[in-house]
Amino acid sequence: MTTKNHPFRIALVEDNEFEILLLQKNLRTFIQNEELHLKRDIVIEKFNTFEQFVTDFNVDTHLVFSDLQLENKHTGFDVLSYVKILRSECKVVMLSSQINEWKLYLSLLEGANGIILKNELRYELCNFLVYKYVNAS
Repeated sequence: MTTKNHPFRIALVEDNEFEILLLQKNLRTFIQNEELHLKRDIVIEKFNTFEQFVTDFNVDTHLVFSDLQLENKHTGFDVLSYVKILRSECKVVMLSSQINEWKLYLSLLEGANGIILKNELRYELCNFLVYKYVNAS
């Protein structure tokens, strides 16, 4: 059931342009090296604000990597809530630069599918999740 009409969609929600570009470049390189794009078209979309995400979110998105603390008083919880209302089967992974156990635990309770600490950001973890979910879909 892999067709070009139904690409695997990944959304990156991050207010730091440098971090979002690094993650995007890493994912593209990983997808190319693992030849995941041969199994299924993969689209990576980036959003620098929550407002941009809400305006341009594609309801066919499969995986979202979201910063826990966004600008303009928005958080990854806003992203998570929005995604779960529109597409409950979409996986949401929180990225955080702070080890705030309460917020991280709360994000799991709210339905996040994982947490990756940015200060120890190992792109291998993001790559693993992309590999896992592309192959599972």
